[in-house]
Amino acid sequence: GVSGAGDSHPYLRWYIGGVDGCHAAAAAGMTVPSGGDLYRNVDWAGLSLGNWELFAGTLFRYDITGVTVNWSCRYVFRQGFDESFFSSRFFAPSRLRNDYCSASASVMSAHLYPLMMYAAVSASARVWKRTSPQDELPAEGCGFIPVPVSLGVRWFFSSGVYLGVYWTEELARRNGYPSRSIGSSFSILF
Repeated sequence: GVSGAGDSHPYLRWYIGGVDGCHAAAAAGMTVPSGGDLYRNVDWAGLSLGNWELFAGTLFRYDITGVTVNWSCRYVFRQGFDESFFSSRFFAPSRLRNDYCSASASVMSAHLYPLMMYAAVSASARVWKRTSPQDELPAEGCGFIPVPVSLGVRWFFSSGVYLGVYWTEELARRNGYPSRSIGSSFSILF
């Protein structure tokens, strides 16, 4: 096993607008490689990619009395093995071959607020089909389509501050890939 810090994930959302309980936003973010490199050591699977990623996507929300339904999709630019990520060839076809798309949906209940319960599912798939040793890494957007399902609870101390716990199971299990994770989350929105 390995120990140490995982990657960092700065993330921004821009609210576009809403009408009759439907809301839309744009999102952008990145993976900052502050953890171990998964290309060099697969023991980091589920903890760290150790390489750059940039993403852009959309977020949608629909509010029904005490229940919120969310869904999103995004395109992810991923740094390849020994690849110079930030270069003048950023949009070259050879650089784009490591990218992937992902989609997710969730349902949250606020009936017991400040305790919120949720369920979520997501999937991701490679944009370019190819065969290389890096296509078989145990990470999102690699050699197979992962489908993690999560259940969790969050305690909101205020509208923008929460502490949560979650349980995630991988429906598309495959040897060598993470099949379960249990963890905690903390968020401060401002």
